[in-house]
Amino acid sequence: MFSIIVYAYSRNITSTSDIEMACHKNIKFRFLLQNSKIPDHSIISRFLAKTEDILPDLFEQFIEKIFKMEDISTETYISMVLKLKHMQDMKVF
Repeated sequence: MFSIIVYAYSRNITSTSDIEMACHKNIKFRFLLQNSKIPDHSIISRFLAKTEDILPDLFEQFIEKIFKMEDISTETYISMVLKLKHMQDMKVF
């Protein structure tokens, strides 16, 4: 579920209903699901609610790890960190 949330947020998809729809229609989301059942918006919402205290830290650790692996540019790293801070300010999670 974390990978779906990270990918959705990186694509500016923050609504749980929109994430559910993307899981149905977008092959990249289907790949991330790895043959798991497509979650409905209420399951996604519950996941976000249960992980709201740790999700920002996990997301930040994920970004830092990718940056250290040198798989992303400094500009992309800064953009992702700013997007994370914006989502925190907007109480997305």
